Amino acid sequence: YVDQTYRDDDDNEVGIVGYEINFNRYFYQFSKTRSLPEVDIELKKLTGRISEKMASILDSDKEKFSNHYSVTIGERDTWLGAVPADWSLEKIKYSFQEKMPEKNTDVPPGAISYGRVVKKSTEKLTDETQETYQRIAPGEFLINPINLNYDLVSLRTALSTIDVKVSPAYIVLKHDEQKISPKFAEYLLNVFDVKHMKTLGAGVRQTITFKDIGNVKWALPNIHEQAEIADFVEKETKHIDDLIDDLNNCVALLREHRFALIESAVTGKIDVRNAA
Repeated sequence: YVDQTYRDDDDNEVGIVGYEINFNRYFYQFSKTRSLPEVDIELKKLTGRISEKMASILDSDKEKFSNHYSVTIGERDTWLGAVPADWSLEKIKYSFQEKMPEKNTDVPPGAISYGRVVKKSTEKLTDETQETYQRIAPGEFLINPINLNYDLVSLRTALSTIDVKVSPAYIVLKHDEQKISPKFAEYLLNVFDVKHMKTLGAGVRQTITFKDIGNVKWALPNIHEQAEIADFVEKETKHIDDLIDDLNNCVALLREHRFALIESAVTGKIDVRNAA
């Protein structure tokens, strides 16, 4: 409905005269970029640190990985390959117990994301949906067993460090403390996920159950050796993760260097006439 009797004083036409406000014009503030020499100083420091870390990782690999188990079991299971002879070859179900669904409305919702249990937004979750969720506590394992054919990249297994409730479609497991170290189990499940678990699915949605997982064999060293292996992996991957962070920062600096180079050239901050 338009009130045809109302006339704006500015133009004496029907309705009110509107005005466009250019928010960028009034509120945008340009953040001064660093000069090319400033960016390059930081870039040189960072690339030097990256080179040192890379060399350290590669050199230490040669030294640490020169030792091998003297005797191995042949390829008795296709996904395992050869394993040390004194490691126990047994079904996964003997290391875990599937947890009966535990309802708890007092904890936030969660999900698995790239090998980690994380909190999940409640924005699109109804109360009815959350009431069906099951609890997973710190120290328990979470497996996403559905739609294995949709995503072949994300890690679908995780050791939880938080107390949340998750979809009933997930599998929640408790480990046998006498048989398997939780950190070792976390790393071994990640490898199992990438190398073999995604091949176990059936049906249109390629879904599996704990029975499918539990009947697969893997090889376990004794509990003390598991802890030693897990400590080694955690320490070594920390170095790699730190290097990845530096490399990501290096990419950001290179982008800043690129803009600074363009700005310097096209605004006459550097003379490029004889650069060619």
